Amino acid sequence: MPPVGFVPVKWMCRAPMKSGKLCPRRDRFKCPLHGKVIPRDELGNPNGKGLFTDCDEIMKSKSRGESWESVEKEIEKMTGEKLNHSRKRKREVKPTNLVSLSQHQKPKTPRSRLQKKILNKKAMRSVNKSADKADEKRNRSAFDQQF
Repeated sequence: MPPVGFVPVKWMCRAPMKSGKLCPRRDRFKCPLHGKVIPRDELGNPNGKGLFTDCDEIMKSKSRGESWESVEKEIEKMTGEKLNHSRKRKREVKPTNLVSLSQHQKPKTPRSRLQKKILNKKAMRSVNKSADKADEKRNRSAFDQQF
């Protein structure tokens, strides 16, 4: 039994899938697989001219050979001002006196690699812990008669 105030969805996404079938999802606004739910016919093609007028105009202008750059140049000629909002400026790198540490590292030798592993804090802790356990065990067995 549906909750009170629940209105079932009467439309499906119907976007064509790779298998050739239409998407059966019944979402109200947005299909997680195909995006915004739009009206489609039985073959999955979008119907309704009002939804796609902007896309059609863009496609027509691209087919005519116009691009955003050419339109932008035309606007710049008409207004006399440059439109730099779409182009990002690169920052100039200020010279510093910092030295790269990677250039001054010791050469990687087998000894340095082993030291890095053996003198690691975790490795040192585990070695100390096992040595303490061994000492405690030896002391317990040797001096267990003392109180």
